[in-house]
Amino acid sequence: MEKNLIEKYQDFQQQLRTLFKEINRLQADNARLSKENMELRHEVSLLRLYVDMHVDESERGDLLDLDIDEPLNAEALDFFQALPESFNFSRLFQLSEMMNIELEVVKDYLRLYLHHGMVRQHGSRIEKTGHRPPGALSIMQQRTGESQ
Repeated sequence: MEKNLIEKYQDFQQQLRTLFKEINRLQADNARLSKENMELRHEVSLLRLYVDMHVDESERGDLLDLDIDEPLNAEALDFFQALPESFNFSRLFQLSEMMNIELEVVKDYLRLYLHHGMVRQHGSRIEKTGHRPPGALSIMQQRTGESQ
């Protein structure tokens, strides 16, 4: 009987170890998700602040009023090429200012990139997917032909 109690005690200890490992894993996930949530809130706050400071009320309108079936033009492709493989909205705004492209135009570009599957949002970051729509390839090929 004493041996049976020892085995039960050891099983109980093993179950407790497993539970504590799971608790630690869940706490780490919770901390990671909380940090990501805070980063997203910060990004949204920056975007709202930027829009409030730089965009007139008459220009705001509906953010989805873009004709997403329109093809990508050379300027949109140039801006896309300038983007890093992974970026956040702050970096997007910095790059648009450096390239002297209006915020509304950059937002339209971003919507087109998302629609065409060229980028995807992953948490607080936007990442390039490697996908290029067929029209984009022909514009890029024309450019390389022009430069040769």
